[in-house]
Amino acid sequence: MFEEVVKIIRRYSKFLITTHINSDGDGIGSEAALSSMLRALGKEVVIINPTPVPENYRFLDKEESIKLFSKEHINTLNEAEVAFVLDISNWERIGELGTLIKESKAIKICIDHHISNNGFADINIIDDMASSTGELIYDLAQSMGIALDRRAIDGLYAAILTDTGSFRFSNTTPKVHIIVSRLIGKGVSPNQIYEEIYENRSSSRMKVLGLALSDLNLECSGKVAWFCVTQEMMKKFNLQADETEGFVNQLNYIGGVEVSIFFFESGGNEVKVSLRSKSNVDVNVIANKLNGGGHSRASGIRMNDSLKNAIEKVLTEVKKEIE
Repeated sequence: MFEEVVKIIRRYSKFLITTHINSDGDGIGSEAALSSMLRALGKEVVIINPTPVPENYRFLDKEESIKLFSKEHINTLNEAEVAFVLDISNWERIGELGTLIKESKAIKICIDHHISNNGFADINIIDDMASSTGELIYDLAQSMGIALDRRAIDGLYAAILTDTGSFRFSNTTPKVHIIVSRLIGKGVSPNQIYEEIYENRSSSRMKVLGLALSDLNLECSGKVAWFCVTQEMMKKFNLQADETEGFVNQLNYIGGVEVSIFFFESGGNEVKVSLRSKSNVDVNVIANKLNGGGHSRASGIRMNDSLKNAIEKVLTEVKKEIE
């Protein structure tokens, strides 16, 4: 699967790596691992992202090598011979940076595991059976026989940990446990990484989460649970957008709930919707109807609409699948 990618890596010298807006553990972890692998081969590597690294993932970028995109990076983009886009199902997920990469002369390589990815780059490594993009980056390292340094193994562990829901989602395969055991054998500290990601949150995050959960809504005889966070709530407690990551998972703890939905009013008449499923309901099907996508058990939508309209539209589609 990686034969053509390996040839390109061997041939070229200047590489660009990026991931999606509001990057998560899989995106950041995969970037950290791939960049370390390329540098071990003597390659020039630059990581440029459309949004800042979330606070709880900064331990993966202690050297602060991940840059926040600005106009001053245009020359760097133009000089890149190869651009890796990780954990992304379409160009829109990178915003303006995606448009510039798309128009550049660089060879575009997408490595992703979302079922909604139809292959938008020059070369597409897409495996929707993989637990995470991090798992595919690990496979690439194995294909090339590259020894992984500490930054790489921590990045891969974080990627797999977060996208498997701490190894409790259905994408936690026997292969996942084999990879993780090897990473631990190489020096990964599971408790330290878990603490960095999940136990290093701000008090403001907990206050906003508590306020949002106080207005929890149940639909379809308790099979659907949803709640929302508004810009007013964010401003009241001075919370950053990336700190709402994982809010939707709180609803999974409710017995009888099959589909969980989190609506985030991100500002500028945009609403970010996160959907999770614990049953046979395919939330990717729901997301696709509203120009979103992801996985059958976890998907997302970005909607240019008011919060009220977004809630109505999503619930209408969800009820069609439930009832």
